[in-house]
Amino acid sequence: MNKVSNKFDIIINNVDSVVGDYVRTVESDVYKTIIDNTPVATGNLRDSIEINKKKYSSNITTKCDYALIVELGTATRPAQPFFEPGYLVGVASKEHMIRILKAQLMKGV
Repeated sequence: MNKVSNKFDIIINNVDSVVGDYVRTVESDVYKTIIDNTPVATGNLRDSIEINKKKYSSNITTKCDYALIVELGTATRPAQPFFEPGYLVGVASKEHMIRILKAQLMKGV
C-alpha cells in the first residue's frame, strides 16, 4: 500500500508544473494565432486583446466594441475571423495535451 501511496504523491507533486507548463504553451500558441489573424486598420482591435491567466487555464478576451462585427461580419461586411482560428488551435491541442500529461505525470512512477 505504501508504494501505491508514494506513486500518487509523485503524480500529485508533478501536476502543477506539468499542467501549468502545458497551459502556458497552448496559451501562447492560441494568443499568437489570434494576433496573427486580427485585421489591422488602426491597431485598436489587435491592441485590445488581453490574456487573463489562471492556474490551469487562460481566458483571451477583447473589450473592443466592434470585435464581434469583425469576427462574424454583417449583411454588408464579410466576416474576418480572428478568434476562431485561435480557438481551433486550442481544440486541436486537446488530444496532444492528454498524451503529454500522461507521459509526464507517470515519469518515475
